[in-house]
Amino acid sequence: MRESAAIDANEGFASMLAGAKAWLELGIELNLAADRFPDGLPPG
Repeated sequence: MRESAAIDANEGFASMLAGAKAWLELGIELNLAADRFPDGLPPG
């Protein structure tokens, strides 16, 4: 379970970093949360 949580945290950080880079450099919002979770955010 720890490995899964670490991988999820790493993926989330990478997505956030990509979104911040696009916003800062190009002024665009990527809507990464909506793309990753099209049915809504999971509980928890």
